[in-house]
Amino acid sequence: MKHILKFIVIIIITTSCSHKNNNNLDQIEKNFALGNNEKAQSDLDRLIKDDSTNALNFFTKGNLLAEENNHRDAIDAFSKCIKLQPEYTTAFNNRGYSYLLIGLTEDAISDFKKAISLTPRFPEAYNNLGLAYKQQGDFSQAISNYKLAISFKPDYADAHYNIANTSLLLGKYKDAINYFEKTLKIAPNYVEAYHGKAVALYQISKYEEAITSESKAIQINPNYGQAWYSRGLAYSKINQKENACNDFRAALNLGQQDAIKMLDEYCK
Repeated sequence: MKHILKFIVIIIITTSCSHKNNNNLDQIEKNFALGNNEKAQSDLDRLIKDDSTNALNFFTKGNLLAEENNHRDAIDAFSKCIKLQPEYTTAFNNRGYSYLLIGLTEDAISDFKKAISLTPRFPEAYNNLGLAYKQQGDFSQAISNYKLAISFKPDYADAHYNIANTSLLLGKYKDAINYFEKTLKIAPNYVEAYHGKAVALYQISKYEEAITSESKAIQINPNYGQAWYSRGLAYSKINQKENACNDFRAALNLGQQDAIKMLDEYCK
């Protein structure tokens, strides 16, 4: 099951940044978005060398490094940004994200709380704080923070999804279905929500509804191996062996190794 770790890239233009510097950063980000990562990093390093007192330069560097999953260096860049501008809210949030992804959960929680203290109505920081508590196994605190995120941003699909996903882990299947449906009302192509809803429906023996939900997930993303496998399980429960085995084969072709056992034991 996929757990969304939402990375917030919010560029805050401070009064210390020149118009020329902002234009340079815009071009750097465009290069990165186009896949010209080396040029983007090289240009940014040159910009930092020319002006090592601009917090926004280090913030941008942290974002680019995090996008490349280089979280330890991203943390270093965000830390330099924060040293230059101690109330840079999104730098705390984004550094917390990187801490979370390398398993430094306590540091992540500290940063998310700091971001919230600086900007109390910061839904993404509450959502990320919920993810950190979930990583610690504190599901109650996780859900409380997701709900706080939603209170500030009612159409926050990821927060609705995260409540659903946590409810699923707790075995609260009806709550999970309710929040997966809320997610899909906001974001109709949220493929993981269709899959999560199907898993919850399967757990309460609503196999045909689970098949419908997984079929929607597959329609959106035909390469979603988990959805093929899960739909195959649901088909097997209503004795549609041919459909089930076709789905298990598709799942295996997409790298879903769990399908091997079903193909060996159910489809032979």
